[in-house]
Amino acid sequence: MTLDLENLRLSIYTSLASTGRAPDTAALAAANGASEAEIESGLRQLAAARHLALDADRRIALAHPFSTVDLGFSVKGARTLWWGGCIWDSFAIPHLVSLTSPRSSSRPRARAADERMPG
Repeated sequence: MTLDLENLRLSIYTSLASTGRAPDTAALAAANGASEAEIESGLRQLAAARHLALDADRRIALAHPFSTVDLGFSVKGARTLWWGGCIWDSFAIPHLVSLTSPRSSSRPRARAADERMPG
């Protein structure tokens, strides 16, 4: 069987939209009728095409507008917390998920000492 990359991408976005979390390779394999090796290959292909970004451990880190790590931009629903990659992503998330009264927040991240302006 050939893994359908669009179905894989949709499985990832469905999980992120419904739970705020990216599925692991085992869950993606079960959802797509594929092996974990096929899923890992599919994730690398999606990352190469810039549909998502993988972290150093080859887990999903970012699938715009969803982030799997706290980058300082969040949207909170009644039972789910989503992270966005930037403020614009956090504005987009409520339009992609079922929310009746979303709350967005952002907090400025402190810059590293070598990035600070002198004076």
